[in-house]
Amino acid sequence: MPGAGRGDCGDEPCLRAEANNHASFLPRLRGRWPEGPEGVSLNPMPIRKPHKRARNLRKTMPEAERRLWVRLRNRQLGDFRFRRQHSIGPYIADFACIEAMLVIECDGEQHGFDAFRAHDAKRDAFLESEGWTVLRFWNREIHDNMDGVLETIHDAARKSVLFLRSKPDESGDEN
Repeated sequence: MPGAGRGDCGDEPCLRAEANNHASFLPRLRGRWPEGPEGVSLNPMPIRKPHKRARNLRKTMPEAERRLWVRLRNRQLGDFRFRRQHSIGPYIADFACIEAMLVIECDGEQHGFDAFRAHDAKRDAFLESEGWTVLRFWNREIHDNMDGVLETIHDAARKSVLFLRSKPDESGDEN
């Protein structure tokens, strides 16, 4: 049966089909296997499972998030690329910079209540265990002190990138 067990890649094996038929521990990547015809190479970016709510959250961003997004988008802040409503595990970050492993959260008044604080602490612990740095700003702070917020984000992203780039060069010492 032609095309049986293949994805929508035509006659060539598609990674989606291969991942379904073989070991599930292999990372899912865009493109075809490296040994594909004409030396087609893989795009090394893994396919993330989209979070069902992320698209809706992007459409209904609070005013503070919209104002911050206008200043973060299109690499306006130190040439760092930010994504909005980015899925990380079971959570959706308001903004994320993959290069700096930095998450930006904009918190409204409801985050001052104990139940929200406990949820935020659990969420931050998960994100930090995955290697992310989390910065939280109150919506009021974004409205009243945008320049200070942007400076804090830029400094954190720059320091994080410098740290991440220096990590492989270390000789195993933690100091």
